[in-house]
Amino acid sequence: MEETFLEEFQTLAALGPRRVAIDVGANMGDWTRWMASYFDEVIAIEPDWRARGMMRQLGVPANALLLPVAAGSARGEADFYLRDDHRQSSLQSEHPIGGGDQRQVSTVEVEKVGVVTLTMLAEWAELLWPGHKVDMVKIDAEGFEHEVLAGVSAPLFNTTRWIIEVHDRINEVGEQLTRLGYEDIKVIKHPHPGAHPNHLWVYVPALQEQS
Repeated sequence: MEETFLEEFQTLAALGPRRVAIDVGANMGDWTRWMASYFDEVIAIEPDWRARGMMRQLGVPANALLLPVAAGSARGEADFYLRDDHRQSSLQSEHPIGGGDQRQVSTVEVEKVGVVTLTMLAEWAELLWPGHKVDMVKIDAEGFEHEVLAGVSAPLFNTTRWIIEVHDRINEVGEQLTRLGYEDIKVIKHPHPGAHPNHLWVYVPALQEQS
């Protein structure tokens, strides 16, 4: 996994119940495979068909479901911007921090994709695996992370630990976390020397663990 600097966050996320984990923006599946080694069931969503193809080549774990959808604040359909670097494709028309050198990345195609909410995925998980709660969510939505959080209904996620990549959206993400009742968070600035100053990773303990 590229994000070796997040080992502390991964250790915290693996503590406590390990029933269902959701990987929002699975890309090539590094996080999905990590989750599958710790959690009973994993739901991975990735709207970029190129990334899904690479993920399948690398291997989708037997206890992981890979879905060709995006996450957002409401169910429906939206324009998805495929960029020349598949790691930066998103529902955002412009990437908030650009590429690794902070230059804007080019959109090569726009296609319609289905959009679901995290609440929908949690309800679906309960139907598939009765009694199984969502105990971890990782969000990497390339600037759309606040909209993903807007689709969360707090009671369904009381046991959930969160790892969120934030692309210059810390204020909006903070507003959503406050809405959901979270106060305790840990923040790591992306350590790459060329990283955008507002490229952050956030760890949020479960509501029942908040001090």
